[in-house]
Amino acid sequence: MILENYHDKELMKLYQMLSGSDLEGNFKNTWVISMLYALQCVDCFFNESGMISKKEYVVLAKELLRISETKDNEGKNEFISLPTWAVGLYDYMKESGKRVKDIHSMNSYELMTSVKQRLDDVTV
Repeated sequence: MILENYHDKELMKLYQMLSGSDLEGNFKNTWVISMLYALQCVDCFFNESGMISKKEYVVLAKELLRISETKDNEGKNEFISLPTWAVGLYDYMKESGKRVKDIHSMNSYELMTSVKQRLDDVTV
């Protein structure tokens, strides 16, 4: 229990350091935490695919966040989780043969709709 309490306190310190949170709902920056989560999604879904190099993880994680933050016409994107977007991006890149540099050069709406189409195809 003592060790668990210590780890909990260290986790809270780390969270506050990364987010600038006062633990009252006010934070200065959530980007780092969001980026870490996006990196985890890239690591989980792209790690053994051979589609991207480890040097491209951060770039693809930024693209993943860009996709998730792009608004659609129906207002439903906010209900799609980051891991789900990662699966859609993986499928889109695999099917289309696009590389990270291709994804990076696409406009946000086009990229989001292309990835969302893969998600819609799976759920239909």
